[in-house]
Amino acid sequence: MEELANLSFAEMSAAFPDERTAHAYFVKVRWPNGVRCAHCNSSKVHDARARKRARPIWKCEECDSQFSVSTKTVMESSKLTLRTWLLAFFLLSAHKKSVSSHQLGRDLGISTKAAWFLSHRIREAMRENSAEPLYGVVEADLTYIGGRRRRFGRGYTGNKIPVHGIVSRSSGSKSKHGRYVPGQVRQIALSKGTNPTIPIVSQQLTDHAIPDESVLMTDETALYDNVGTWFADHQKVNHSEGEYVRGDVFTNTVEGAFAGLKRQIDGTHHSISEQHAQKYMDENSFKYNHRDETDGERFVRAVRGGVGKRVRLFRPKRGQAKALRKRTHDGPAIEPWKRSRYSRGLNKRGRRMGRRRALADRAAKLREALLADAVDVKKREDEE
Repeated sequence: MEELANLSFAEMSAAFPDERTAHAYFVKVRWPNGVRCAHCNSSKVHDARARKRARPIWKCEECDSQFSVSTKTVMESSKLTLRTWLLAFFLLSAHKKSVSSHQLGRDLGISTKAAWFLSHRIREAMRENSAEPLYGVVEADLTYIGGRRRRFGRGYTGNKIPVHGIVSRSSGSKSKHGRYVPGQVRQIALSKGTNPTIPIVSQQLTDHAIPDESVLMTDETALYDNVGTWFADHQKVNHSEGEYVRGDVFTNTVEGAFAGLKRQIDGTHHSISEQHAQKYMDENSFKYNHRDETDGERFVRAVRGGVGKRVRLFRPKRGQAKALRKRTHDGPAIEPWKRSRYSRGLNKRGRRMGRRRALADRAAKLREALLADAVDVKKREDEE
């Protein structure tokens, strides 16, 4: 995979011109030592295709189940080509300020709805569950995402999304590749209108940092006074008095991370919903944490992160799975024969008949009104 480290988008398109080459790459990334079963991880598999196709289907001899390269990944049950997925992974990994769904759809030649679903699946692949907490010099701060509400002051936050940022500064030590290890960021989006309290910020700080091995840097807010006593040291800068740097005491690192996040949202997406805010935080954190890597290296990391994750557009009737939306007619998981399709709103013919019936009733009422007006006119003429 070293050849892909410094690829540009033009070189990526030329390197994978068709579906066969894209499939071979995804297979190599997921199973570098040979194809294994996606269900039981057995190596006893064979090609189960009835005829040679661009996307092979394998069958496991141990669990007797079939699978493909997209099984149990963010690409599962997708009708898009693997080449489209490959280019989308590269675009979202390479662009520091992300790509809007409208632009992604135009670049890949797909609909905006498909591009929106595609980008959210890739953001799920970028979500990292890092088991290593932050340590060293840790900066923490709060920011708000959202526009200004009309006739309210600038400090009104009832319509904004609070974001808690926790950043560790670069340690200055070099990794095995001879590069400096960059600082890491954790960005947590809260519900819109939530007032960050001392228990909330304290819990998030202790979840993502090691207090005994960290020095906490914050601004003058009193939210961190209690949790600051748990750290090895707690230093503040007073922004209200114009103090921003006092030796090694500052919060410029976390504010720089917030600056990149706000430029992504304001410049690319313009607005995000509360429901999907954390997905955009995960994408921005992924690019910040791997900012010392090349576009190709981040691309490979994102592709590998999509294995073992599944995202659905709607919540399924049975079972537990992540869903991006929830339909109004999706009720509890009940037996389909105990509830008619028409009552669940799934019968398209029934919906069409309902619309036709409504149009017919409206036309009948209109005819009656016109007929009544004609009768009134006739009566007035006879009286005259």
